[in-house]
Amino acid sequence: MRRKGSILWQFLLPIVVILVCLTALIIGSVIYTFTSSYTAKINAENSATASYIAEAVSNFMDGAYNLTEELVYNSDIISMETDKQHLVLASVVERNPYMETIYAQQMDGVQTGRSSGNLGNRRDRWWFKQLLETKKPFVSNSYYSIATNMPCASIFFPIKNGSEIIGNIGVDLKLDYLQSLVGKYTDNEGNRYSFIIDGAGVVMAHPNNQYIEELYNYKSLTHTVSVKDSNGNVVREGNNIVTKEEPFEADSRLTEAIESLLSGKNGTALASMDGTEAFLAWSPVKLKGDSASWGVITVQGAKSAFSMMRKIVSIMLIIATIVLVVSIVIVIILTRKITKPITEVLNTVRTNTNEIAARSSGQMKKINIKSRNEIGDVADGFNIFSEKLCETMSKIHMAQEKDHEIGNRLFEETQSLAVATKETAATSQDSAAAVKEIVATMEDTNDLSENISRKIKDVSSVANTTSSDVVDGVAQIELNVKQLHEIFDANQQTIDGIKTLSEKIESIWDIVTLINNVADQAKIIAFNAELEASTAGEAGKSFRIVANEIRRLSDGIIDGTHEIKEKINEIQHSSDSLILASESSTEKINSGYENARGLSEKFESIKKSAEITAKSADDIADIIQQQASASEQILIAIKEIASGVENFTVATDNISGAAENVRKISEELNNASNEL
Repeated sequence: MRRKGSILWQFLLPIVVILVCLTALIIGSVIYTFTSSYTAKINAENSATASYIAEAVSNFMDGAYNLTEELVYNSDIISMETDKQHLVLASVVERNPYMETIYAQQMDGVQTGRSSGNLGNRRDRWWFKQLLETKKPFVSNSYYSIATNMPCASIFFPIKNGSEIIGNIGVDLKLDYLQSLVGKYTDNEGNRYSFIIDGAGVVMAHPNNQYIEELYNYKSLTHTVSVKDSNGNVVREGNNIVTKEEPFEADSRLTEAIESLLSGKNGTALASMDGTEAFLAWSPVKLKGDSASWGVITVQGAKSAFSMMRKIVSIMLIIATIVLVVSIVIVIILTRKITKPITEVLNTVRTNTNEIAARSSGQMKKINIKSRNEIGDVADGFNIFSEKLCETMSKIHMAQEKDHEIGNRLFEETQSLAVATKETAATSQDSAAAVKEIVATMEDTNDLSENISRKIKDVSSVANTTSSDVVDGVAQIELNVKQLHEIFDANQQTIDGIKTLSEKIESIWDIVTLINNVADQAKIIAFNAELEASTAGEAGKSFRIVANEIRRLSDGIIDGTHEIKEKINEIQHSSDSLILASESSTEKINSGYENARGLSEKFESIKKSAEITAKSADDIADIIQQQASASEQILIAIKEIASGVENFTVATDNISGAAENVRKISEELNNASNEL
């Protein structure tokens, strides 16, 4: 047998890999945890420095702001008299050296007082226009003063006399205190420094004066430089140096930090400063009045910040490497000690295996291991197994001869069994086919019975429906008979009413005749009156007109009574026709009433027939259902018989196949016995 590899390395390699991975995992976790906590510590220290500087700047500016506010309420300042204002302003500047100049001006821009220097007109200055527009005090952004050679800022306050604004005051502040404050918190060894920017993003204080002199603006990313000629000399216009703005590149993370700072937020970040990764911490400086916030940014180089941490990590890596090497050496020694007896066991097993393969009946080689552990137990067990194996091999040789003889007899019997099972299988297949035909016939019969049962149920349903419809029809006819009887009574009442109306119309005839007679008499009287009036001449003219109107009225009455007579004749004629029609309708109603009663009797007979039909159909359906249930039970029994026959056929086929397999096994067993 060819060896596929040493058990020593198969056992050692996974342990070494596990040790290396475990060591790397522990070191990585420790480094990650230490780095996170160390980073948090750095950010906390830088944030504390930025906050302290921001608070100091805020206190400095608040002091200057409060002093300026006190000035605008001073009576000498409110007087707007130059001499008085000069004395007060000069005294304030003398007591507060961080103030460069203080000046007051009227609402037209004309200055009324200064701490030093000549008075002028400031109506065109931007800050004066802003005060006129907003009427609110504010602190300006920084600017670089050539006179003092340092950045400055100004505080502007309106001067009020009561509620009326009569002027304003401006205080120019020297910001050298900010520069000293930044220098105080600059650590060159730790590569940590801070700088201050105004609300426009311009640097006001920085350890590197170049950032102040060139007005580095971290908001617009520009700085101001001197214009030089081809010889490298600075270009001047009179006493002023010609300057220009040039852009500079900044890390996007830095610009985001500046944007956050100018919006009044605190924060920390990691960004590139002058091409070097650094930790940033920023804190805003809140100014009083209508002023934009300033900001303080603390910067610490990441390389110097992590220098101590890198030393600690290096020591940890060295210690981990030493521990790992020692662990591997110990594992190798232990592995060799464990695998040495295992190798001896394997060699002995190979020797004994070769002897067994050669059918050697000699004594098996024993394993001589005196270890009192699991490997020693394996060796002892293997020695016992070898002895028992020798005895078993001798018995196997004796059993092989008997197996050969039994195999020959088994071969002959299985041949006979195979022939018999094939014949039985053929017979069972024929029986299964016959049973399947019976099952098919019974299924058709069962389907037919179910179909008949459904039809009978339909007939029963129709009979029940007919019976229900007949009941409804009888009820409807009875309702119609009742309604016909009511119509008959109503029609009779109508005839009686018409007859009563005819009698009343007869009495109207007498009244109309009386009216007609009265009208005739009135006509005659009017005619006679008209004749008398004519004979009276002019005196009877009015009476003749009245008599003429009475005669015409009598003619109208006679004509009206004539029309009334005609209408009465028409009503009487219509009443007579209506009476005749009503009497005819009464006869027809009586006839319909009798027909309905006869129809009701017919429907009653149909109802009884339908009920009998429905009952008979239900009885037939029950009988058919019983027959179907019996057929279904017979079909189930036949199917079970068919299933049994099929199972018997399959079993017979299996027995036949098994007999054939046994025959083949017997033949192979004989061949194997011959080979042994």
